[in-house]
Amino acid sequence: MSTDKNTSTNTENMSTNTNKNSKTTINSNNISNDSDTGMINESNQDKETIIEKKEDTKEKMQEFYNSNIKKLLVIAQTTYSMKDFSDISDEIKKSIQGRNITLEIKNTICNATKLRQEETKELARKVECMIIVGGKNSSNTNKLFNIAKTYCKNSLLVETREEINVNDIKKLNKIGIMAGASTPKKSIDAIVELLQSI
Repeated sequence: MSTDKNTSTNTENMSTNTNKNSKTTINSNNISNDSDTGMINESNQDKETIIEKKEDTKEKMQEFYNSNIKKLLVIAQTTYSMKDFSDISDEIKKSIQGRNITLEIKNTICNATKLRQEETKELARKVECMIIVGGKNSSNTNKLFNIAKTYCKNSLLVETREEINVNDIKKLNKIGIMAGASTPKKSIDAIVELLQSI
């Protein structure tokens, strides 16, 4: 059983003007995340666009080509999935081959988020049930839940201990717990206490 302690992360806006020449910034993230508010902006010279999933890359790149801008910066929301960011970056690299485009890719996913995602992956491989604790509208928590489901089909996303069906899990021997970055410690402790009492 593993309980991930509370760690807070802040989205770092790296899309401010860094060059006198026009530049487009592609920000890989989840537009429904509250932390993204204010990050979609367009100035006189620089333009920012968002790619939420790999399938959007082709359309967004065509918009970029239509702008005739020759500089491209790719960054990520600090809590974005490492795998998704890598996939989108690879698609962009393929797309600009043979074009006179200056590309810069900055991995802005924070170390705490990378570690949390890796721990979720490793733990989910070893347990019979994986419980992700955190807000159901949280991009960070949902990323952990999606990772958990990939490696452990019996995965749950809960906010409180009351959402856990004790009868479903009491017969299991190995249960993993991971929490979203902003999940209150008391919520995690309450679920750990419940599982230990079974």
